[in-house]
Amino acid sequence: MIKGIIKSFFYFFFLLFYRVIQLFNKEKITSIIIKSPSFHKGKKDGVKDTAVQSDRSSMIIGFLCDSLFYGKGSEKDRYSYQKEWIDFTIQPGEKVLDIGSGAYPFPLATHLADLYEGETTHRSEKLIKDHRPFYQYHIESMPFSDKEFDFVYCSHVLEHVSDPAKACNELMRIGKRGFIETPTKTSDILFNFPRLKNHHKWHIEILGNTLIFMEWKEKERKDLGTNYFLNQFHSLYRNPFQDMVIAHRDLFVNMFLWKDRFNYLVINNKGAILQSSLIPEK
Repeated sequence: MIKGIIKSFFYFFFLLFYRVIQLFNKEKITSIIIKSPSFHKGKKDGVKDTAVQSDRSSMIIGFLCDSLFYGKGSEKDRYSYQKEWIDFTIQPGEKVLDIGSGAYPFPLATHLADLYEGETTHRSEKLIKDHRPFYQYHIESMPFSDKEFDFVYCSHVLEHVSDPAKACNELMRIGKRGFIETPTKTSDILFNFPRLKNHHKWHIEILGNTLIFMEWKEKERKDLGTNYFLNQFHSLYRNPFQDMVIAHRDLFVNMFLWKDRFNYLVINNKGAILQSSLIPEK
């Protein structure tokens, strides 16, 4: 217990020292901004420099006080925030499949499935297996019977697949209803994910009951030169960006409940429609 207290005090003072150093850098930047002609040109008549100083003081106090609070750090599962946004309405005794269960299986699942048992570019952590039945299957071709599962949970999988149409058709075939989550384009860009090879093939938009898959363009697959936002989101100290993502999670992930069926539209990076459940096959 004593070691824990000492460790906490050490962490607090180290973090405070680190933030003070950052503060001086931020003060310097702020000073440059305030002294710049463009800043004063934009001020309204009658606004005095005291207002600017007040704003800067508030910024400094807020910046420093944020250090006193622990941040969220790396999220260990997605269900912890999903349950705040989604009513899964899963009843006792229902058969629930988590397809793409990965390192943090869906707590309400009765069965788990994943394509990769070993290391892969699609997952940064080790696959978890527990007491629940586990299957190694590809989402685009699964050997389950039609409507075998009462609920199919598919979180952060569809952005990786080669053939979204096959994957969507399989989800609807084996499940009576389900939940789909994917990152938004905003999230992927801020977190600098498009640069990663063999990772996310699609960014996805959801309109009504339709999933729209758009292939990343080659010019979008570039390294932004910084992982600042990703690091801020996973930070051990609280910061405004982390708070913003948590408060507006629906801008960073698509969360989609479906029943019976949903529609899909697949567009490649040249603008051609590859597949669609909205267009009857010839």
